[in-house]
Amino acid sequence: MSFKTTTNLTQKGNPTSTTSIPVNVLTNFTLETDLTSASNNNGKNTLTKKGMIIGKRYSFLPKCSKQKFTDKVIWIIEYTSPSTSTIMMKPDKKRGISVNNKSRLVTIKRTTLAGKVVLDLSHEHYLDMAGCELTITCYLKNTPGKKVIKKYFVHNRFCFFDAKTVLEQAKSRMKDCWKIDQAQSSLCGMACLYYILIQRNKNLYKKIAVELHRTGIYKFNNGYTIEPDDSMYKMKTTNKNYKNMAMDEVDWIVLASTRSSESRSDSNDGIKPLLNKASGIGIGYIGGTIAKKRLIYKGIENGSLDELGAVNWMDMLIRMCKQVAGYGTVIGHDLDYFDVAKTIATKQIFSLNKLLEIDKKYNAGKKIMMMIQPTMLYGKRGNRNINSIHWIVYEGNLQFYNGDNKKVSQNSLHIGKISFDMFTWGEDPKAHKREISSKRNPISAFSTNYYGYIEVN
Repeated sequence: MSFKTTTNLTQKGNPTSTTSIPVNVLTNFTLETDLTSASNNNGKNTLTKKGMIIGKRYSFLPKCSKQKFTDKVIWIIEYTSPSTSTIMMKPDKKRGISVNNKSRLVTIKRTTLAGKVVLDLSHEHYLDMAGCELTITCYLKNTPGKKVIKKYFVHNRFCFFDAKTVLEQAKSRMKDCWKIDQAQSSLCGMACLYYILIQRNKNLYKKIAVELHRTGIYKFNNGYTIEPDDSMYKMKTTNKNYKNMAMDEVDWIVLASTRSSESRSDSNDGIKPLLNKASGIGIGYIGGTIAKKRLIYKGIENGSLDELGAVNWMDMLIRMCKQVAGYGTVIGHDLDYFDVAKTIATKQIFSLNKLLEIDKKYNAGKKIMMMIQPTMLYGKRGNRNINSIHWIVYEGNLQFYNGDNKKVSQNSLHIGKISFDMFTWGEDPKAHKREISSKRNPISAFSTNYYGYIEVN
């Protein structure tokens, strides 16, 4: 459509004549980049909603009444930052960014010359747009009254995971933290970590879960950042590798992302060889080039190297109880690498006093994460297999029995069997599904399977 203005021009011999001068106006703008079909975020796990995705560049082309023009084009992008997190976009006059902290409305205004303009969603500044609807307004500077307005959705970073499903699962774990489940993964340590985190601050867990799903990153006030390998953002719940893990969406996003981030970070504890040359103990040592490589965990476990990348190292978990779970005092017991290597090499048997020590600290209000051989869960004697390590959370209710399966006190001289509660594999500690909790087991079920514990307060 052609718009015209009438301007009086004085011409010699005809002072009253007029000439019509066409004025250029914006008629439309088009998105030149294909949108992506991903989650509808309606709790039905459908993937038909079209939108932009983080990490991709999108080109827009203005169309005007004049085929060729040199007018300046004004672009305004507006969105409301979700209330679930701190607004990631910061005000910047030079870049045309303004932020209304009360309404959480973010406005980005740019002026360009004629031609394509690119919205680069691979830039970290635009992560805050994830999960938001953008309102894009375009007009020519000389004709601001003629505007074109369009809306586009920006998918969450984990774009193939349903936001409603993730939120509902997170709320379920806030109510019952034992529902966190590593399932078929090697993420037992991460499960224990978030189990005790929820016990301290359930709202923090919700923020982590929601923001990881939305932006793919979570930054703690202490500077610690969770940012998994980029390949995880492309995962679909229909993917065979994902299905093999048998994990709920929120558990995979939170647990696997946290472990992946650790494997990528400078604070990564890496592959810790259980080796002490001086003593001649060489157990579980990964030699050659593998030990020199950083094994990046990508949220899937198709073999021993993937599982090794997911290993929950003792000093890593001790550190993360502070950095992630937010506890002030964290102490490791019997978890020095030399101590663990010695326990394995000598097939050490711990006395009942160690369990009494743990129970006393638990009853004093401490959180206890215990490193064991999984045979403990089934009330069986352990064999100190280095390839079979598991983390649980001790939950008290320690009971003692004599040889006739009759309950006795801890001071009895006739203690032969024990039972106690624990958190593991998404089970209610009070449901007593594991033999060590539900049945009266020989003391050896503890003494030959125990390695060490983390005391948290």
